[in-house]
Amino acid sequence: MTRGEEFLDRYGGFLAPLGAAYGWVMRAREFAYQQRIKRAEIPSLPVVSVGNLSLGGTGKTPTVLLLARQLLSVGRRPAIVSRGYRRTTPSQEPLLVSDGRQILRSPSESGDEPAMLARALPNVPVAVCAKRARAIALLAEKNLADCVILDDGFQHLAVARSLDLVLLDSDPRRMRVFPAGFLREPPSALKRAHGVLLTSAMSEEEVESVRAWLSRAFPHLTQLRIFFEPAMLRPLGGDDALPLSTLAGKRVLAFAGIAAPRRFFHDVQSLCLQAVPLALPDHTAYDSVTIETIHTMARERYCEVCVTTAKDAVKLEAFAATLDLPCYVLEQEARVEPSAKLEDLVLTALRA
Repeated sequence: MTRGEEFLDRYGGFLAPLGAAYGWVMRAREFAYQQRIKRAEIPSLPVVSVGNLSLGGTGKTPTVLLLARQLLSVGRRPAIVSRGYRRTTPSQEPLLVSDGRQILRSPSESGDEPAMLARALPNVPVAVCAKRARAIALLAEKNLADCVILDDGFQHLAVARSLDLVLLDSDPRRMRVFPAGFLREPPSALKRAHGVLLTSAMSEEEVESVRAWLSRAFPHLTQLRIFFEPAMLRPLGGDDALPLSTLAGKRVLAFAGIAAPRRFFHDVQSLCLQAVPLALPDHTAYDSVTIETIHTMARERYCEVCVTTAKDAVKLEAFAATLDLPCYVLEQEARVEPSAKLEDLVLTALRA
């Protein structure tokens, strides 16, 4: 259980009135856009949004990667737009992270996820801005794309979109709205969505219960399953694909500075003799102190190698030569069932 989960388990009930108030604020905001009291900007490029109802990681980034690769495979020219959370450059100014030919900005200038996406998809432009419409306009002005994938866009109502996809990794009926729980807005917000992807974090029993509820409450939604699985390893700072069996029989220090590291730790443990987990703060800014923390933990627990996430790797590459142990990046891939249904849903929306 993370510190946040422990806190909410202990105090969530006391915070329930604040959660209810925040839920009403989010409903009022949604109503303002529905009634055009506040107007969403209609971008010049069609937009597919990938988002969620909850705080933290549900698998949005690997889903964005999957969609971008699907669109490339059918001849589309996708670009990715993100907020660029915690970037050091001015948040209100649109910034081109990659033009689809080369990476133009450092991870600190662009933010963790955009930097990771730009590295993973060297032929897909990536742009960031707190006001996403400005980033979309920049891509259109430079003629870099014919469609846009909006990363973490479900709550960003200021931009109209052709398709809203929402990931669910647990039953939202059992969760409270922030700050009493992990929901960004009430489950009723799913009426805005077009498709829901139920992740592999949910048990089959939970999936069946959520499917039945969604069918009753939101019959318009297309329901899909999405699975996140380890795909390969690569050396930190390199591109050579290594088999997952590289970790077999080894004691591994698994470290991650992401919002929800539990699935990562579980995946590493499934590949090695023993995984020693080291959870760092989300969006960790790696420095010599953090590197020494990793070294100390590895020595004390007799680890032979280190493994981290692709999101952490973009910030760690500058320190690759200073690490005492071999360090690998665990690359994940997303798999949707049925995959043809997702592709049809996306392409139909983009043609509309």
